[in-house]
Amino acid sequence: FQSFSEQLSKVSIDVVHRIGNREELPEDSDTFFYETLVKWADLNCTEHFVTLWHELKSKVQSFALLVHHKEEVVAALKRHLLVPDTMALDALTELVVALARDMQADFYVYFRDFFDIIVSLLSTGLPDRLEQCFTCLAYLFKFLWRYLSNDIEDIFRIYSPLLSGKQKPHIRRFAAESFAFLMRKVKNPGHLFDTVFNILALHPEYVPGIGHLLFEVIKGIKDQFHSCTSAVLPLLLAKLGPCSTHAPTTSSVGTDEPSYNIILDAQLEMMGLITNHATKEFIGVIWEVLFASVVGLRESIRVQKPVPLDTGDVRRQQLLEQHLERVLTMMLSIVEYKRGILVVPTERLCSELCLLLEPDEPATCGSTVLHIASRLLLADRCAQLTPQQVSRICKAVYRCAHTREQVLDFSRDMFPYKMFEKDVLPQLVDYCQIQLQQESGAIGSVLQLMVELVLFKRPLLEDASKLADYKIYPLPFPNQKSAKDNFGVQLLSALEKVCESDDYTPSDFSHAWAALVLLPHMRYMDSERVVAEVRRFIAALLTRDLIDREVAVLAQAYVVLSQLLEHRDAASAITLDTVLSLLKKDAENLAALRVADLFFTLADACGEEAFLGEDTADKLFPLLVNNLSSPYHQV
Repeated sequence: FQSFSEQLSKVSIDVVHRIGNREELPEDSDTFFYETLVKWADLNCTEHFVTLWHELKSKVQSFALLVHHKEEVVAALKRHLLVPDTMALDALTELVVALARDMQADFYVYFRDFFDIIVSLLSTGLPDRLEQCFTCLAYLFKFLWRYLSNDIEDIFRIYSPLLSGKQKPHIRRFAAESFAFLMRKVKNPGHLFDTVFNILALHPEYVPGIGHLLFEVIKGIKDQFHSCTSAVLPLLLAKLGPCSTHAPTTSSVGTDEPSYNIILDAQLEMMGLITNHATKEFIGVIWEVLFASVVGLRESIRVQKPVPLDTGDVRRQQLLEQHLERVLTMMLSIVEYKRGILVVPTERLCSELCLLLEPDEPATCGSTVLHIASRLLLADRCAQLTPQQVSRICKAVYRCAHTREQVLDFSRDMFPYKMFEKDVLPQLVDYCQIQLQQESGAIGSVLQLMVELVLFKRPLLEDASKLADYKIYPLPFPNQKSAKDNFGVQLLSALEKVCESDDYTPSDFSHAWAALVLLPHMRYMDSERVVAEVRRFIAALLTRDLIDREVAVLAQAYVVLSQLLEHRDAASAITLDTVLSLLKKDAENLAALRVADLFFTLADACGEEAFLGEDTADKLFPLLVNNLSSPYHQV
């Protein structure tokens, strides 16, 4: 027994590489049609076929008879194909192909009628009948391609609904496999691709099917690619923008960005199938085309820049940059696949990335280029980059002219990188220092990134019993003399801002919490000054009627002291009355429970028996009794 999906997986529509049907003339008769009819007379004894046999056998025994009775033959084939659930479908579809081989150009006038009938039969749910229908279409394309290619655009219009996303995936796959042969035979594929993408712009739901069709056009046997790939793929990449670096074609595709984004979606679908199909040995041709397209577009942009730009030139340059970004997105899909397993030309890719990261390169492509760089550095299944290449890429990233947010997003992507502390962190710290010097508003972005980094490398201490095992993550910000340039001083200023005024903004308060997260990890900070400021901060908070977010910040400040001081000195920053007061207010507040946990852990560590006796337990138990039956583990 085989499931429906298993049966579908064994269906093959590839008629090009089949051994049969290669002879130019029939072997045992005057026509392919009569030869096929006789063959099936022995193979199919159903009533459906026997009726057809008796109807046609005397009319097709020679080519002259077939031509004379062609209208009757065509009518009979149509009529029998339309018989519901006919048991002669396998014979009928082969007879249609045989008739096309015999009649050649004369059959073309009947092609549309047979096409519509065969497409109507695709609603069947039986894999063998689907295979018979699509194999018939594939053979018709194979034997009639000289005539069909003249009207290929019209043929594609009537064929394209089979590629719609509304069709079942196996219908789209079979449709793509059968039509790909005909597309390879077109003399001017550029015009055909214009038609394909114009139809795609009107019907975005065709994206999966057209993406599969484009893949089938360049797909070769086994893991290889068809010989037409080096000619077809550059044309496809040229259709991602209105400014082609290849021989110009008359394109009617709209110049609006949504149209090109839909084309990109279809080509990304194609690229996904390419990556699943290819191996390292044969992916080189794809890389060569991508590199050639990127280099051509970069040159076009560079030539455009020195010229005094009017409105039209500016628009053309924008279109070129957007085109380059789409091609880079195609490249990114290969780099991301299975952690870089198909990244073969690592040295060349490294060189191209460094060129694209130069300050005078297009800013529009910044996000995509940086994504490629991060995925390449994180890829562990490609040829390993040398330390020099890694250093070159990192330096290029942190010296590029792309926006601060794009560079910081690259840094976030790099957090899991194994050699982050050696290759990335020093460059990142220098970059942040420069950003803080150049723009006061950069403090928010820098704080957010550094907090994310620390939390990724060293999650917050949630359990006081693990205090002794907690290790800091050294952030090598230099201890600059100028307060403006000193990141550590700016962290302390964030605490002071909350201490000195009750009228602080939510942003001020979030900066204070971020500062508390970072301060224990600042490598070159004066710890005594940090301790003094944090004590002052805690004292200022305790004079207020604390709300939930302030309790959370108080808990973090207490953690900072416990990490920087001896146990006895840290414990003295908060009194037992303060702990009890926080629990009375809300015993299920996690931050209040963290303060209590840390307080009693420090008291036990330094032997403060007064806080651990029965009196304290009698005060504490009524506050926490409900927590003991809570369904939440943390509470």
